[in-house]
Amino acid sequence: MIAALCVFLSCAGLGIMRAGRIKREYRRLIYLKKVMILLRGEISYAGCGIAESFSRLSKRVREPYAILFWNLSEKVEQQTGETFHEIWREEMILPLGSYFTKKEPELERLDEIGENLGYLDRKMQCNYITLYLEQLQLTLDERAKNVPGECRLNSMLGILGGIFLVICLW
Repeated sequence: MIAALCVFLSCAGLGIMRAGRIKREYRRLIYLKKVMILLRGEISYAGCGIAESFSRLSKRVREPYAILFWNLSEKVEQQTGETFHEIWREEMILPLGSYFTKKEPELERLDEIGENLGYLDRKMQCNYITLYLEQLQLTLDERAKNVPGECRLNSMLGILGGIFLVICLW
């Protein structure tokens, strides 16, 4: 009886944990939007270089973005001969790959920002970030519709899977 309860509770826990992961991923995308809005503001209104914009932004955001933007700022200032896109990918995209659980097109879109951010004038950089923000908002809108259902589905599948295993092992 105790073993059956343990099997049920572990399966239910897995389903609930998966639902929590989906909610956490959604919240991370919302925070990414905030970070990109702040970056656009730094570029457009601060009137400083891209490295200084990253440095200032690193003080206004939370982890993991704070350290990523700080490292990005340091690497850009060093002028190692790498292209901005290479630095962006190394210091921003690769570390964020482990931060997001789903391999979303968001990382690919964020990588595209690195292709254009270091080369364009201030207005074009802001326009490109605005384009990214519009795409991100579409993703968030779609996710907002799906998150409650996916969470409920994962929770119920965990519970039902636990009941099924208990019946099969009984």
